[in-house]
Amino acid sequence: MPKFNVAVTGYYGTGSSAVTDLLREYKKTSVVPFSDKNYEHTVFYVSGGLFDLCTLLTHGNSPFTSDMVMNNFIDAMDRLNKYDFVWFGSYRKLFGNRFKEIVDQLVSELGESKKGENSNHITKSSYSIVKTVLQLAAHLIYKRNFVQYGCKYHYDGKNVFFAMPSEKEVFEAARRFTEAYFNMFDTEDVSIRIFDHLIWPHQIDEYSRCFTDDFKTIVVDRDPRDVYLLNKYVWFKPPVGHGTPHFPIEPEKFVEEWTKTIVQSYSNKNTLRIHYEDLIYSYESTVMRIEEFLSLNETDHVHKGEKLDISKSIENTQVFKVSKDWEKEVEYIAEKLDSYLYAFPYERKPDVGNMFDDPRTISTKRK
Repeated sequence: MPKFNVAVTGYYGTGSSAVTDLLREYKKTSVVPFSDKNYEHTVFYVSGGLFDLCTLLTHGNSPFTSDMVMNNFIDAMDRLNKYDFVWFGSYRKLFGNRFKEIVDQLVSELGESKKGENSNHITKSSYSIVKTVLQLAAHLIYKRNFVQYGCKYHYDGKNVFFAMPSEKEVFEAARRFTEAYFNMFDTEDVSIRIFDHLIWPHQIDEYSRCFTDDFKTIVVDRDPRDVYLLNKYVWFKPPVGHGTPHFPIEPEKFVEEWTKTIVQSYSNKNTLRIHYEDLIYSYESTVMRIEEFLSLNETDHVHKGEKLDISKSIENTQVFKVSKDWEKEVEYIAEKLDSYLYAFPYERKPDVGNMFDDPRTISTKRK
């Protein structure tokens, strides 16, 4: 059995894939489910997923609320199971019926399905002449009164759930679910399974009870000046880029969002926090920190430099040095986010042509 299950995470574009690529270079580690392409594990933090389930069942839950919570979870898991999203979900394609089985097991442990209908399941209403006639007949014959004549409700056909577990029961069931999820990724001769972006930094302390002690998290931070400029000028720039920038492209709004986004510290002892830049400018010492955290040996690093090429990754650092205009543009960010800036050991001007155009692939090459 694997010694550790490890989530590598960060904020959008802060460089978590660099750590993932580094860990690909070790023997007895496995980035699951694919060793050669990106896949993100959204199952726990997706809307309606495990973390939402745990939160809502343990905070102000009621019999009525629990029905909605359970059905939202089932719907979210069913979507991830059925559809091929390529870089997330697609569980039926990957594992057949195994994912559905562990979802069904969790649902059965937390609540029970019963016959009935409630307003959670009403999809629409309509007027029915037939129902109006029947109601009038019932009023004349049985003296029954009706508030709404002819109103007919249409239901979604989903089961009604009653789920009122204790907090202890919720998190015990959650731990069994996460372990079952990890174990779907069968690995031979592997000590450490790596899961890309399985948990957001903001959730590490709050949801630590969803995992056993063999679960660890590595969080990757990054200089906000570089993130701002790459977000604005590189990652989404046509013709290669697509979509709209993730972060605001106005310095003032960027600063406001960044300060609300970055987590300052963690109480979870199974969390390691590093900077993307450390893997480039302090490579040896940073690798030693990661090896110590994961109980890896230097001798395990059998493919050193084959996945994480710092001679390429360095082109995505000190982006603000590209031009005087860019350096001036981030002056406000540097002033307001002084405590978040990386202390670069020396100055260099990166080659714009060698910057990676995809925030998910900032470590080795364009993909």
